[in-house]
This record gives sequence, C-alpha cells and structure tokens, in this order.
Amino acid sequence: MKKLGLHFLSILVMMSCLAGCAPKGEALVITSVPWSEDENATYSIQTQAGDALGSATISIIQYGDTWVLTDHEVVNNSPDDIKLTVSADNLKPLAEERTLVIPAGGSIPEGTWKISATFGEDKLTVEAETPNGHQGPAEVKLPEDAFANDEVLFLLLRALPFAEGYTTHFTDVILWPNVQMPRLTITVIGKETIEVPAGSFEAWKVEVSVAGSKQQFWYAIEKPNLLVKYDNGSTIFLLEEAGNL
Repeated sequence: MKKLGLHFLSILVMMSCLAGCAPKGEALVITSVPWSEDENATYSIQTQAGDALGSATISIIQYGDTWVLTDHEVVNNSPDDIKLTVSADNLKPLAEERTLVIPAGGSIPEGTWKISATFGEDKLTVEAETPNGHQGPAEVKLPEDAFANDEVLFLLLRALPFAEGYTTHFTDVILWPNVQMPRLTITVIGKETIEVPAGSFEAWKVEVSVAGSKQQFWYAIEKPNLLVKYDNGSTIFLLEEAGNL
C-alpha cells in the first residue's frame, strides 16, 4: 500500500475478487445492532513497527431511523473526513459525503477531493469535485448484498452474530478513487485478549479476505462490541478511549 496513510487505504485498496473466486457462507444480513446510544471514540494509527502515523476520531449519532457515522482522520498531516448515513435497522447505506486532501508526490492528483454519494435500493449515484474538475453524476447498479466500505470498521462488523467459525460475505462498495465492488468474505476466528492504550479487552478476532489478501479486526466481546484493534498488514488502529455523547 502507498503510505498516503488515509483511512480509505485501509480497505479500499483491496483488489476485486478474481473470476471464479466463490465467497463462503450466506450473504450478510444485519437484523440488530449492539449499540443503543450515541458514541464517540478515538484511535491512534501507527505502522507495523509502532511508529505514529496519526489519529482517528469517530462519532455515531442516531437521527430518527438512521445512524450517522462521522470519521475524522489525520495521517501524515493529511485529513480525511467522512459523514456516512445508514439505516438504523439493517445498516444499509443511504448517503455519504467525504472530503480528503491528497499530498504531493503520489500517483493520485494532489489537492482536495470531495465525493458525495446516494445509495438507493438497487442504484448508487456518485459525483465528485476533484483537483481536475467536477466528475459525474454517475449511476451504478448495486447488488442486494451491498454495504458501504466506510462503515466496515466502526459499524458493520460490530453487528456480526459473533461465534467462532461464523462465515459470511457481502459486496463492499468503494467510492474512491473510483467505484469498485469487491465481494469480501468474513470469518470469526475466535477469542483473544488484546492490549491497547484503552486497556485490556477480551475480543473476537475477525478476518476479512478477498483475492488472497487478508486483514484482521478485533471487537470487544462485551457490548457494544467496539473495534479495539485493526491491522491491515501495513497500518494498525488502536483504541485510545471511548464513551457516550
């Protein structure tokens, strides 16, 4: 992964599943969530060697029949802000706004990118303001098992029916730098004790795989099943603190 370090690189760079790659388990369906109150949390972001890269500040707030996830990350002094609205009953994405700043020196044009998306029942509409001008709107057909990439860490996987060996799959809708829809396989590996700055947690270890790439997530066994640690092979998120708003 390129060390732009921003959250979109955490899952976004997964390649689409190769032809003939069959997902395991039944398609993911969310019927309940483990949290019931507004939340906030902060994470430190570091390299595999333990060098500091930045931080993430998360809030989850209920508005009527929706939850709104706000994710503010700064990595290598580059900000990435996400506001994602999902249905409260099944976590299906409804709308997303994202603003990120790309530094100079990479293959992606430097400057500010602003992406907005609307998720319908079977259609995604997305447009963007980029350093090279306006793009879109463009429409893309959505499969039935689609969820938004930017809800995976802090919302979606927390709502799994945790049990050792549980396996499921879903289509991951990635918006940036272009729309991709790889199908991810999720497996609950088992229970582990994890030490992070926020303390010691008994956690479920979850593995996400696609096209030979694997990433690990640890969610507290105790509800509301907060993300405790995330490791994508190059970048690590560690829970610093969490509470209710």
